[in-house]
Amino acid sequence: MMKLRTVLVLALLPLSSMAQVSYVWQHTDVMNAWRSGFKGQGTTVHVHDQFNGAPTSVDLNPSLALNQYATHGGMVSEVVRRTAPLANIERRQWIDGNISLQAGRLNVINASYALIGSTNAGVVGFVRNQMQLAPLAHAGAAVVVKAAGNSATSLSSVGGTGDVLNIALKGAKSVIFAGALQSHSTQASSIRLGPWSFSVGGTVASRAWYSNTPGSDPEYQSKFLMVGVPSNMTVAGTSFAAPQISAYAAMVGSKFTQATPEQVTNQLLNTARQDTIRGYNRAEHGMGEASLSRALAPVAIR
Repeated sequence: MMKLRTVLVLALLPLSSMAQVSYVWQHTDVMNAWRSGFKGQGTTVHVHDQFNGAPTSVDLNPSLALNQYATHGGMVSEVVRRTAPLANIERRQWIDGNISLQAGRLNVINASYALIGSTNAGVVGFVRNQMQLAPLAHAGAAVVVKAAGNSATSLSSVGGTGDVLNIALKGAKSVIFAGALQSHSTQASSIRLGPWSFSVGGTVASRAWYSNTPGSDPEYQSKFLMVGVPSNMTVAGTSFAAPQISAYAAMVGSKFTQATPEQVTNQLLNTARQDTIRGYNRAEHGMGEASLSRALAPVAIR
């Protein structure tokens, strides 16, 4: 049996590298989805992560002064729970046992870590065919959301930045590589006061300095999606882009209850916005910024 010689790297920036910022970390699309009744019900999000490490202090909602201590997996789980509150969340240590998909519902798997080590063909083949996440993504059996990584480099030019899991997931039917923007964009809106109307301009978002990019490879570009990771959570990194996108997938699944994982994956990728990103280009931003409102807009998807 081939031995997998890799090092687990959590897609998290150290606390010392981030300045605390005071603004809400959820996109306004989330509240709008809740108002429409789409909160992840009928779906399961499997958080495949580290749950036995040293806890970290994290503030997920400064306005409520809610500070808690959690492992990396605990924090990632909380981001999913607070975004898709009715999704069933299954927590599993990243290296222990098999992920048990639940029948009759959309299954989403969140992987906010990297496997850094040998990326030779044998190791990549082992991960692609044997290591839980990759076979499920290639088969289209679950939406697999993988944090792209925090080395500010291209997945294409350096072999997935040395992340064997990125390489093993490349070309899978139902994978999304999650990149980070510095913030969520906001949309332009109109305000009417009596006979007068005013236009309030929106804001565009920029790539977070640490976020990996898809690079020149079309297979990475077509599966790469970005979301804002405002740092008022006291921590940042693509670790916290991935669970937002996982929660979006669950919310899309709660509306389109008969949709397959591949259909949900494509719906999120194909409804991404490019006009909300400053200097958008496909090699840096992939498909663009995830737009939950656009993903939920149709009556049906296919």
